[in-house]
Amino acid sequence: MALLKNNKATEGSAICRWRKVRVLCSLTLACLLRLSLSARAAESYSADQIKAAYIYHFTQFVEWPSNMLAKADAPITIAIVGADSVRGYLEEISRNTKGGSHPINVLSLSSLKSMMPCHMIYFGAGFRMPRDATKAFEDFRRQSILTVGETDAFLQQGGIIQFHLLENKIRLKIRLHAAESAGLKISSKLLRVADVMDK
Repeated sequence: MALLKNNKATEGSAICRWRKVRVLCSLTLACLLRLSLSARAAESYSADQIKAAYIYHFTQFVEWPSNMLAKADAPITIAIVGADSVRGYLEEISRNTKGGSHPINVLSLSSLKSMMPCHMIYFGAGFRMPRDATKAFEDFRRQSILTVGETDAFLQQGGIIQFHLLENKIRLKIRLHAAESAGLKISSKLLRVADVMDK
């Protein structure tokens, strides 16, 4: 009987977590589509949870070259460096959702030397860019990798999407030219809610 109760409690906890994930994804999607949000609901999530949900939604608002996703059910691989908390939340989201028709794989990188093939890289605040960061970003663009980060100099170094805080809310900056040179097409819906740095 005790084991049965424990199993039910575990199942209930998992359902509760999944409901929170669904609400979080709905909130960030509404933000991207410029729909009204409940401020109280948004404030119930941490910055890292919101960033993870945004990263998940980027897979639906960015189009990669056809050779990067040759099959309709080919996985989208997202590498995370310097952001263990964001990685954990993104893994929780990706266990039960897809990026459109594509399943999502999440990789954890300790450094760029351990780089593996991927479609997107998120550079957390805990990662220190190498001195030759500009060259690294050139390599990423040649591989059609979407680069996402949050440091002040991220876009100047060659990144494509940057998180930044404005009035205590997470906003987006996008270097459209960098995306285009990487062969990436960013949806107009995403561009409308971002600060586009090079229109």
